[in-house]
Amino acid sequence: MSRNSYVRGAGILAIGGLLSRFIGLFYKAAITKILGSYAMGLYYNTFFVLNFVLSFIIAAVPITLSKMIAEKRTLGQTKTINKIMVVVTVLLSLIGAFFTYTIIFYGKSFIAFAGWDPNTYYPLIGLSFAPLFIVFVCIIRGYFQGMNKMDPTAKSQIAESLARLLVGVPLCYYMTNTYNTSLGAGGATIAISISEAVGLVVLFAAYTRYQKKSTIGLNSNQSIDSVQTIVKSFLSVAVPVSITSLLLSLNGMVNSVTYAPRLAMAGIALKDATKMFGDYSNAGTLINIPMTISMAVSTAILPAITESYVRKDMASICRKTESAMRIIFMVGFPCIVGLSLFSDQIFSMIFNDSIYGGHILSYSSLSILFIMMVATLQTILQAMNVFKRVMKDIVIGTIIKFILNYTLIAIPGLNIDGMIISNFVSFGVIALLNYRILKKITGYRVNIWQTIIKPLLSSLIMAVFLMLLGNIVFAYFSNSIAIILIVLGAVPFYTIALFLTNTIKQEDLDMIPGGEKLKKYYRKG
Repeated sequence: MSRNSYVRGAGILAIGGLLSRFIGLFYKAAITKILGSYAMGLYYNTFFVLNFVLSFIIAAVPITLSKMIAEKRTLGQTKTINKIMVVVTVLLSLIGAFFTYTIIFYGKSFIAFAGWDPNTYYPLIGLSFAPLFIVFVCIIRGYFQGMNKMDPTAKSQIAESLARLLVGVPLCYYMTNTYNTSLGAGGATIAISISEAVGLVVLFAAYTRYQKKSTIGLNSNQSIDSVQTIVKSFLSVAVPVSITSLLLSLNGMVNSVTYAPRLAMAGIALKDATKMFGDYSNAGTLINIPMTISMAVSTAILPAITESYVRKDMASICRKTESAMRIIFMVGFPCIVGLSLFSDQIFSMIFNDSIYGGHILSYSSLSILFIMMVATLQTILQAMNVFKRVMKDIVIGTIIKFILNYTLIAIPGLNIDGMIISNFVSFGVIALLNYRILKKITGYRVNIWQTIIKPLLSSLIMAVFLMLLGNIVFAYFSNSIAIILIVLGAVPFYTIALFLTNTIKQEDLDMIPGGEKLKKYYRKG
């Protein structure tokens, strides 16, 4: 797979992911206005449970299947791919059913263990059937990603988000007005299960069409791996990847299980603590928008790195890694600038009933680059079968986060800011440790001037422009219109700054719709 091919795939996923995120943002904004910070705290409690319980499926399955299928495709063992799909589907169906059983029958016990509000039970039950659908969604996505077909994943993401918006908001509104906000939060989570079912329908239709056109399996001379070999290969990747994902979820769970007792030590009541956590999680929703780019890059680069690693082409791995890192910094820096400068206005535009949101968003945005780096570097390392050292780095970062959370959140002058600080430090440590491993294995060294300094300079130039523009638009327009105008002004201005500083490369333009037309303005530096 060429570097341009992977960048183009990342572009498709980025567009689909961003559209999905923006639709999801409208969904989150709508249910936040319906539920308020308290019920949103209940909603996010269950979300962290879903991520924790399903970390094996959500993260490990697409990565593992993508890697296995890319390897078989590179080696020309196409018949084994179909058998992999059958074996993995049977295996994971049982696991999905087990997770559904666990949520239904042990949900209350987990809520009591975490010290959460008992009303968390209603939104938790709403998620109970999501694992059954998520299993099949992840299997088919992993298949297409391994085949370097990113369109079905992007389309299914958009379909899921639309279903969540069109079903979740009316259901949340009905349950809230008919009963109470706790049951309204349950209605919102039921929509998540429904949206996963819709995404599955879209993916299965694409899979059926692709299989009819595919020539896989026509060569009768191909050897086919045994079921035992497939299961062993799957588990050899899926287990360490799932442990890695579980550890990252545990890193997030540190916030969930420490915020209530430690904020109580700071003199903050449980209801106010839940509101703070709801606002912190809403800020995370906004921060996750640029994360879409890093996830797209990670998803697209995994089969690309796998192919290079199978061929033992370290030079190719370094080139692809440098391209990925440059994209991350080009996206991360301006997002930090925008979210920091206009945090209050952005938060109040999207989420109402918020006391702490703007402040939390302003400082939480500083973690964006480290989180994006961790997502990308870990994927590259996993593509090269580096698992144990990745897990060790997460453990170190999580221990640091727990210590900082336990210490800082209880300080009255910091309270929720302690969680922001611990998140920044934790992901910063993990990112730097991951980079050290990659450098040792491949010899990769980040091009500081081209990859970091140039995007930073372009972002600082944009920051000056945005401050001047902000002073004008906020004086004459409403908050929402002003933010829209700022975004519309920031994108072309930053793009021009990237071209003027020669930060953007020709292959980067493959991520952008109409990128071929923009290449005529490109100059080599």
